[in-house]
Amino acid sequence: MMAPAVVFDPVAAGWTRDDEGGFISLIGPFWTRRREGKLIFGLEIAQHHLNRDGFLHGGMFLACFDHAIGIVGYEAGGFTRQVTIQLNTHFLKGAKAEQFMEIDAEVVSQTASLMFMRAVCFADGEILATADGIWKKMRPRGPLPLSTTKV
Repeated sequence: MMAPAVVFDPVAAGWTRDDEGGFISLIGPFWTRRREGKLIFGLEIAQHHLNRDGFLHGGMFLACFDHAIGIVGYEAGGFTRQVTIQLNTHFLKGAKAEQFMEIDAEVVSQTASLMFMRAVCFADGEILATADGIWKKMRPRGPLPLSTTKV
């Protein structure tokens, strides 16, 4: 008789659910935790994340990288809002349902207006994909101008 598959429990492993809302809540749930001071992102791969061949969809890899790199850059940039300018992804190995994958992102360098970032995605001790890209720091938004239309 085969032993039942062990199901990974992110909460028991020290992960916190990343409830950002919006698009991310539709494709997650994502998880976060700190490892040696660094913010790490996780995703428990489910059936709805897979392509028709049974592997994590490439677009899902991109969404995960964009989210993780963006949040790490947001923290590193002093909580300044940013937008993705360029995101390059290199797919190395497929991922299957029920795997728990992690993304470790970092700032390579930054200027007054740009952040150069990179990240590695891995599961079960193997690198699945890597990414690098450029994020634009946005200027803080001031108050909205008052309407000149009379009510």
